[in-house]
Amino acid sequence: MAAKKLNLFLDAIQAHIHDVQRDHALRKERITAEQVKLLLIHRDEQKARTLIEVYQYHNDQFAKLVGVEYSFRTLRKFRTCLRTVKEFLLYQYHQQDMPLPMLNHKFLTDYEFYLKTEWKLHHNSAMVCLKKPKKIMRLCIANDWLDKDSFKAYKITSKETHRNFLLKDELERLIEGDSALNDPGYFLPQLK
Repeated sequence: MAAKKLNLFLDAIQAHIHDVQRDHALRKERITAEQVKLLLIHRDEQKARTLIEVYQYHNDQFAKLVGVEYSFRTLRKFRTCLRTVKEFLLYQYHQQDMPLPMLNHKFLTDYEFYLKTEWKLHHNSAMVCLKKPKKIMRLCIANDWLDKDSFKAYKITSKETHRNFLLKDELERLIEGDSALNDPGYFLPQLK
């Protein structure tokens, strides 16, 4: 009798695995054995949360605080960074979203590499984007959606920059619409 119950239980797990594989195949998304395992572990929960779902939840809440606590510019940065995360997920993992338990240190290092190579961001600009998923991870920990901070070991660094300022005559020419100043390379140092 116990063997029969065990076999029924194993058949149910196998059916669930096939359902997960079929759902991902229909969406043309790759799935790894680790992802299937995580989905099985979280199948009894109301719903396993995902990175994009939580990121969008954060941005929706943040938008309601624009003008109260935050500026629209900050919201725009969060939205832009969400877009880069979505594109990164498609580029790196060939999927539109990722279960939160799948996030790890490698995710951030690969995301940093993606921002610098595909988006051509300089180090400090990439770090601004990387701060956002770290904040999302802290939100997940605070809400008990995750048990541990997989991004804790990842350090956000910045490099010292030296900004070149416009001279008064360059600023006046820019205001007047001097077409030479509209050339993006005008303000770059001239190579000899």
